[in-house]
Amino acid sequence: MIFGHERQIAYLRKVLQVSRTGHAYLFSGPDMVGKRTIAMEWVRLFFCKAPDVAAFQSCGTCVPCLAITSQSHPDVIMVSPSRPLVGDPKKEIGIDTVREIKRLASFTPHEGGRRLFLIDEAEFLREESQNSLLKLLEEPALGTVFILITDTPGVLLPTILSRVVPISFTPLSDARMRMVAEQLLNGRHASAKRAIAQDVWKEAEDLSRMAAGRPGFIVRAVTDASFFETEKKAQKLVAELLEEGIVACLLRGEALAKDRDAFRHFSDRFLTCSRRALLQGPGPRVSRALKAALDIRFAALHTNASTRLAADALFLHWHLRDANAARLPS
Repeated sequence: MIFGHERQIAYLRKVLQVSRTGHAYLFSGPDMVGKRTIAMEWVRLFFCKAPDVAAFQSCGTCVPCLAITSQSHPDVIMVSPSRPLVGDPKKEIGIDTVREIKRLASFTPHEGGRRLFLIDEAEFLREESQNSLLKLLEEPALGTVFILITDTPGVLLPTILSRVVPISFTPLSDARMRMVAEQLLNGRHASAKRAIAQDVWKEAEDLSRMAAGRPGFIVRAVTDASFFETEKKAQKLVAELLEEGIVACLLRGEALAKDRDAFRHFSDRFLTCSRRALLQGPGPRVSRALKAALDIRFAALHTNASTRLAADALFLHWHLRDANAARLPS
């Protein structure tokens, strides 16, 4: 199910209609914003036996569509840190997987004259892996298409970025997110053969605020009650924490950033709360703190920076935003 991103979909539809596919694309944007869903639908449309290109919708039931969905299509190779082509799952995409990609790219496609490689979480390509992949992007085999998907395109080498078609996915507006939430909530009530709840609007308001412009968050929250409750409690905790004094925040920083996965989850929720504050009171104070948070998160997740120090830096930038803004030119 796809929500929003009409401009990006119009471009991808045009690529299909004119049959002039580039050799590499970069889908970037926040987690759960919809870029992976759209990438998968685009891939299915290349092979679908009964595609509705105008509606940007594959049939979903033909043999190629089912094979792509189950990640078993011979001409659609999917790669991520948790799904390497060689070896066991790791936190990075290593050089051995890229070498296997090069080997597979040298073969003739089984059907359709095209082979697609989806590299999800491309920000976890090691530098040596990126340099190896660069050679493929510079001299791609005939019919080979690469789709790189990432939350943080800035971690990729400039030489990689210069050889891909960038397609950026940004958060949807709050009004659009409320429409998405109401549609999914009403569908859930209808499928359960319950009367549409009178407080659906309030529930949709809460969901859209928590989702921060990411429709994938709402889709999962509506279908997974445990996910919704976990996120609700976590975001509430972060919001309350930001209202506390700097000393209280620093004292709790160690528990919130005990490892990189914990820091990733915490920083995601921090950014969600910061975005809400930015929308409620736009100005240099919050926007500068939000930019600093993005830079700190990037450094903590993609360098050897201490996650504990990164958490402390997040809190300091947030609580000192008034002082920082006072020193900035208007």
